[in-house]
Amino acid sequence: MKYRNLDLEAFDYKRTDDGAEQFRVRVADSPAGQQSLEEAATAPLPAGLRPQLQFLEQRSLSLTALIRLGVMLADALFPPAVRAFVERSRERLDDDEGLRIRLKLNTYALADLPWEYAYLPQPGTPANYRGQDGFLVLDRRISLVRYELLGQAPGSLDPVDADSLRMAVLMANPQLPGVPALNLAAEEQHIIQAIGGLAGLQVQFYCNATLDMLQDALVRETHIFHFAGHGTFDLKLTAASGGIEGKGFLLFMDESDGVVYLPAEKLAVNLRGRGVRLAVLGACQASRRDNVNPWTGIAPALTRAGIPAVIGMQYTIDDANAIAFSRRFYRGLAAGQPIDAAVSDGRLAIFNRGGESEQDWGVPVLYLRAEEGVLFPRPVGGTFPPAGPRPTSADNGSLSRSAGFTGTGDGRLVIPPRVIATVPANGATGVSHSLVAVRITFDKDMQDDKHGLKSGPGGAFGLVNARVKYDVPTRTFTVTRDNAAVPLPPNTLIYFDVNVPASPDDFMDLAGVRAEPIRFSFTTEGSAPELPPAVVDKRALREAIIPAFSAEELRILCSDVQESLARDGVTLQVDPEIAGGSGKPAQVLNLIQYLDRRGYLSYLVAAVRAARPGII
Repeated sequence: MKYRNLDLEAFDYKRTDDGAEQFRVRVADSPAGQQSLEEAATAPLPAGLRPQLQFLEQRSLSLTALIRLGVMLADALFPPAVRAFVERSRERLDDDEGLRIRLKLNTYALADLPWEYAYLPQPGTPANYRGQDGFLVLDRRISLVRYELLGQAPGSLDPVDADSLRMAVLMANPQLPGVPALNLAAEEQHIIQAIGGLAGLQVQFYCNATLDMLQDALVRETHIFHFAGHGTFDLKLTAASGGIEGKGFLLFMDESDGVVYLPAEKLAVNLRGRGVRLAVLGACQASRRDNVNPWTGIAPALTRAGIPAVIGMQYTIDDANAIAFSRRFYRGLAAGQPIDAAVSDGRLAIFNRGGESEQDWGVPVLYLRAEEGVLFPRPVGGTFPPAGPRPTSADNGSLSRSAGFTGTGDGRLVIPPRVIATVPANGATGVSHSLVAVRITFDKDMQDDKHGLKSGPGGAFGLVNARVKYDVPTRTFTVTRDNAAVPLPPNTLIYFDVNVPASPDDFMDLAGVRAEPIRFSFTTEGSAPELPPAVVDKRALREAIIPAFSAEELRILCSDVQESLARDGVTLQVDPEIAGGSGKPAQVLNLIQYLDRRGYLSYLVAAVRAARPGII
């Protein structure tokens, strides 16, 4: 899809003594023409808009309230004359064209508004109809981007014809009070799967990223910079201006697994001159702006540093939604789509997996200062060269991975399988004593009867008679320990060696190539748990659950079990409908059998005890 530009300028922002806000807006250029400065419309911001933004940030708006907010935003940004240009521009698009609305907001107070939630139904929609399809950015033929007004030319997107494209992915998940842990292993896996079709692209992952690793990642020219982790935006009231100032940070790790707050301006200095064409900030609040200084938000700062395209998150985003967006976005990019279309696909991935109250599809913000939407055009008459040998990185105790080819002395190309993700993640701390399984994901299809895994110390994670299951679609081995009834020792580093030492039973791909040997590890919780009973009386458990839990409480109980399993690295859907049964007694019986057959009945016992202490 090709996009035609509609440039929308907002300026002359004013705030009266009684708090009323207004600005002027005009169409500076579009497929349907333009407006002069004299034709700019005066647009007031509705009095109830700002308070509603607090509920949006808290993720507490219903669909009706979200649509009402979207109508307020659209009424301000698209007054009747501007809306007419948008409608006429839509009519002039060919079947393979889209409309890119470029917001040129030179007014500080307007840059912080979430215009991505603007609700502007297509012409002909009944006046009393209010459906989700009216949100502007959910229309794949509409792209809403931020175009920062700078005293410099837009970034260059000349074809890459000398070296392979390179992508650096930095992942950091520091443990902070009140901050949920992120499933970075899953995001890594989805990125690997998504970029598989992008010819000539080398990707290198830097787990548990520190500032030194940031510099290591940028030693070579980097075309895509992706950060997966936490971001924050510190606010403070200013008496001088009566407004709010703030500064954006990305959270890296230090050498002791603590947290380091990297300011936006320092990140911009590090990325400047590195050849970065696209920066993706998968961190919460990475695009937050204030109404005093436009460069305190991280994404705008990177735009100022000359990066043509930046994607950031203007509010907190659910971890699973961030993964869904990333996966679909990179797949679109890998297919050669313009970045606008790839972002739209990412939004739709969030939209499709959520319910009516889902709002995370509006969280990603695209800053684009390139005239073209295709960030990585093919060289004329050629293709990208194959990826070269993987660079060598220092042993920093993390799983740092590079996608690429290696060669043998006789000229043959050998591509050994590599571990691209583990659950628990390498270096994880505070892992539950009740963990019964680990998951190991490879980047290639593997033989399901080869399991070269060793563990220490001292057989804490029993592997002698461990159950090993291989999932073909995800290329993931799930290894369930043979001593699942015994808690893991407290405050202990549990390590796993993949294909170390070499043996005939090593993990191998379908061509018989051994996977690269690695070690990954995690540390268990500090306090010793109470030993569970060696044998669970399933009849007593069933008779305790049936009268103590209503149908709704039973569903909540199942949700607690599923969350506990997920924390321990086990993906299993747990609910009464999955277990089966027409009534509650049958459902409880089937649920107990369902979990018992899989070796996870102890999780149900723990959940029942937590919800109803003393009944079993």
